Amino acid sequence: MSAAPPIDHPLPAEAARALRERYRAAGHHPRKQLGQHFLADLNLARKIVDAVGEPGPLVLEIGAGLGALTFLLAERGHTVRAIEVDRQLAAALGEAMAPWPSIAVIAADIRTLRLEDLVSPGTGERLRVVGNLPYGLTSEILIQLLRSADALASATLMLQDDVAERLTAAPGGKSYGSLTVTLGLAFAIELILRAPRQAFWPAPEVDSAVIQLVPRARPEPDLLWIERVVRAGFGQRRKTLGKALAAGLGAERAAIEAAMRASGFDPGARAEVLSPADFVRLARALHDFRARHDLAAGLDHGG
Repeated sequence: MSAAPPIDHPLPAEAARALRERYRAAGHHPRKQLGQHFLADLNLARKIVDAVGEPGPLVLEIGAGLGALTFLLAERGHTVRAIEVDRQLAAALGEAMAPWPSIAVIAADIRTLRLEDLVSPGTGERLRVVGNLPYGLTSEILIQLLRSADALASATLMLQDDVAERLTAAPGGKSYGSLTVTLGLAFAIELILRAPRQAFWPAPEVDSAVIQLVPRARPEPDLLWIERVVRAGFGQRRKTLGKALAAGLGAERAAIEAAMRASGFDPGARAEVLSPADFVRLARALHDFRARHDLAAGLDHGG
């Protein structure tokens, strides 16, 4: 898919502000149930669009809102599919973007879309995702991106500061958890910048941050099984890893601990001390051990 030619004049900074005023004049207000906190800092928006890169592959914008990113993406000459769940807002934004045919605003819930269907089949194209994620849906959307990693070139995402801390945490700390490991297996994760709550309208109760996900060149095979082992390991953080895995996988503790020792893992350790690479080795060891010793169906990696 070829990129649209760059716009030959800069979009005025008032464009998004004008849309906001139209939104308010029509009697619309940010809806808490949709987690609407609209990005209002255009300097911050420019930095996010800078991180997306030069025009090229299709850009999928999640939560287009009042168009703070959409207008800038249009200015740079990107081809964009902008997703907005609020149908009234999507209609207003679509009308405002009418002069730029390379920008399509779609009224939809991102969670109902198959991202793979948005690229032309057989072309090998990959999406670049960008968006200000609704706080209440962050984990669901991240898991959706994880499932569609093969269709992605990158994802540049605004999310809660504490979630960004979790995703970029090192092993051993309280912030390090199952989402850190499972996402880290499929993506290289970088914290790009932080955003104060005052950058949004209305201001949320927490600060935000922007991260970028880039799919790893060789994603781990059997990722679903590895994820299952990770979830089991972190499922009961106060328990030792041997106990947590036995409970989470539905297998006998003695068998699990024997498999761990045979592979060089301490059953008395805690999940948070294992790196993503450690979890890959552990998952493989448990899978091989199950195959050799015909353990309980709870260790069947298809579940």
